[in-house]
Amino acid sequence: MVTAISLNPGASLYWFNSEQISEAGNRFYGTYVYERLLPEFSPGRLGGGRDYGFCDGDYLPPGPVTVPVRGNEEAKILASALELESLAYIIAVYGFQGSPFAEVDRRLKVSDMVGYIGMTSYPEASSDQFIALTEKLGLPFAFKLEGSRFRRSDFGFINDERLRAIGFDPAH
Repeated sequence: MVTAISLNPGASLYWFNSEQISEAGNRFYGTYVYERLLPEFSPGRLGGGRDYGFCDGDYLPPGPVTVPVRGNEEAKILASALELESLAYIIAVYGFQGSPFAEVDRRLKVSDMVGYIGMTSYPEASSDQFIALTEKLGLPFAFKLEGSRFRRSDFGFINDERLRAIGFDPAH
């Protein structure tokens, strides 16, 4: 069933506490996070036809970086994440045709997901601005979703069989 959602173009960063996730018995926190986040971007959930770029990594910027936020709530989320320093894990997502970022954030918040801090948004980001931000944050490009097609770059958290179960077609 496809959920009606409002789309906001640009990018969002989803922030996680890797220490909490690991302490809860999830040794591979990247796998834990993607197992919960990827279904939110599946064609079955969103109706397909949208493209996304994903970058991820621990908060280990090689130098000073300013992370965009919108409003007081996002500023609080960012402050909480930055207090964790390298224990903050980030998944940055760019929506090429607009994206349901706020809806994904809302569903993660009400889920039983361990370690989810929240989302900061960058709705006016162009793809070049998104790339510049992820480079400043030291987040490598992981994969691109093209509708149901899953195009890996640097992503090994979930195998092809599981990606198919979520609704993706792993491209090689």
